[in-house]
Amino acid sequence: MNLKILLGDLFGAGSETTSSTIRWFVLYMVLYPQVQKRVQEEVDNVVGADRQPGLEDRESLMYLEAVIHEVHRKASLVMFSLPHQTSKEIKLGGYTIPK
Repeated sequence: MNLKILLGDLFGAGSETTSSTIRWFVLYMVLYPQVQKRVQEEVDNVVGADRQPGLEDRESLMYLEAVIHEVHRKASLVMFSLPHQTSKEIKLGGYTIPK
């Protein structure tokens, strides 16, 4: 079952468009203007106004990177990953996760 889900995720991720991710990002920036403001401040401080951000800036744009990861997590662009449950009770890190 896990292999099927993983393959579905890989197929879905490969066929999902960048434009959908950008639309979700813009939506979350509209919904959370305080986050948008902080992202803009970080970009202004790290990159400045004289150039476009590049891949070399990625390590310095930690808040933006975290926001992008959060958008990916919340937007759930790949619909194949619905089964997120355990198939049996397991113990993990001192916690019991029920079936």
